[in-house]
Amino acid sequence: MQPTLTLRNEPDVFVNLARKIYDESITNHERIAEAITSEIRKIRLHAISTVYICSSRNKTVLSNKRLKQIQHHQNDDDIDFKKIIVKILGTLADRDSIDYKNFLELV
Repeated sequence: MQPTLTLRNEPDVFVNLARKIYDESITNHERIAEAITSEIRKIRLHAISTVYICSSRNKTVLSNKRLKQIQHHQNDDDIDFKKIIVKILGTLADRDSIDYKNFLELV
């Protein structure tokens, strides 16, 4: 009989990842790396989606510093992530701080 995995106070993302590795008895380093990468991708998408929702309700949420940080990720390899960045920048079409040349290349 296999011992059970007990996790109580850890964040859900880590619990889910640990359970997946444990339940599927994953020992291959590449599969573990793929599972971790998948969870990180989900976290990034949730985070940028939250930024989009907040910025669509209140455009002042995005300071110039935050906009530059978002623009820095315009060439991200993750297409879903990039789509949300385009949405964020599109909602701020009247801002002078947007690099429109790069923005238009994305669209």
